[in-house]
Amino acid sequence: MENRTPGFHIELPMVNIKNDAAAALLSLSKVGAFEAKNTRNLEYVDTYWDTRRGDLYSSSRVLRTRKKGGEIDFIDYKGSPQYLFQSLFARPLFSEKVKGTQEAIDAIGLKRPSGPMQALYNDRLDLLGNELVKVIDCVVKRTNFDLFTASGEGFCTISVHKYHFDMGSGQGDPEELVEIQPYCKSPVITEKLPKIFGIAKVELEKLGWMLSPTSKYHRVDRKLIDALL
Repeated sequence: MENRTPGFHIELPMVNIKNDAAAALLSLSKVGAFEAKNTRNLEYVDTYWDTRRGDLYSSSRVLRTRKKGGEIDFIDYKGSPQYLFQSLFARPLFSEKVKGTQEAIDAIGLKRPSGPMQALYNDRLDLLGNELVKVIDCVVKRTNFDLFTASGEGFCTISVHKYHFDMGSGQGDPEELVEIQPYCKSPVITEKLPKIFGIAKVELEKLGWMLSPTSKYHRVDRKLIDALL
């Protein structure tokens, strides 16, 4: 397995409240004072894992594997969110690249060492020995682009997600989500974060996006989680 440096994922998710919000955002060459460049399109399936009681869901934690094509290539663990200010939160993020589905399953089953699994049990040692099971798949089409200052300095990444949950008997309703994603090694408040919050409140809200406090996994109704588990 290949470890990626643990860091903090600054989360600023926004949901679409206008039909044309995604298209309007993706058509921009500027967002406020920032240049929008480097557009990338991705498609993948996130599978969320939990105990049969839904302990991770209940404590706002996330364990997921990511599949591109036919094989899992990443395991991610996100710890509980830490409040920064206003609607900005930081989650400890542990991400690890794996060489296929079997290596990922072995890591989740503790048959091989893994940074994300070690981080999970460092947080919740009480869950050690509980079986982790697949909860639900989330099918995602995502477009990323980067914002740059006038001087050419990279500022942050904006990602537009079009996704649906696979309910087993059919797909759930399609949803759209925007995330603004600066990455840093500690959840310190720097001058960048208020500016990012300003982009959300001023620029993206004008386009039809609304701040939301929850991740994709936690948008699944708890009753459905209980039924699936």
